Amino acid sequence: HFERLNNRLGNRIAGDFRVATEQFRDSTGAIRPKRLVTFASGFQLRLPQPGTIGADLVLTGRNGVTRLFDLKTHNGTLGTMSASRELQFLSRFNAQSMDLIHVRQ
Repeated sequence: HFERLNNRLGNRIAGDFRVATEQFRDSTGAIRPKRLVTFASGFQLRLPQPGTIGADLVLTGRNGVTRLFDLKTHNGTLGTMSASRELQFLSRFNAQSMDLIHVRQ
């Protein structure tokens, strides 16, 4: 759901920002693609590489400043990113992450 929304947003503001959705980075900061996993039933799913962390939305402005957004949908249990997890984002993306929270009614 969020990826489709993010892609539409990216098309609207592409002139001012570079937009990436579901970007995963390893411990060196390198961008890593999702891997294709095939289950015994034949069902296939793209999953993050082990050891990576992902930002739901990465916006980079013309000035080179990057903003990360972690989109959260939950049913009432609110949990934001821990300080240690925030440090991981800072070291891998060279940017801090902001939680965007949507509470389902």
